[in-house]
Amino acid sequence: MGTLSGDEGHLHIALSDKDGHMVGGHVVRDLIIFTTAEVVIGECTNVEFVREFDPKSGFPELVVKNRSTN
Repeated sequence: MGTLSGDEGHLHIALSDKDGHMVGGHVVRDLIIFTTAEVVIGECTNVEFVREFDPKSGFPELVVKNRSTN
């Protein structure tokens, strides 16, 4: 599972092994798949993804908001 950022042009990914241990981050360079990769790309039309500064982490964090219907 991950996200593709059109504005920034990079891919985030989250992977887990058979025991449920997870690793994730930015996909850089080659990504070698040893068995099967299931890729589903969808568009969320009723929400928007924005970055807002989080004083707790000190970084602009991803926030998912309902898209305004102006």
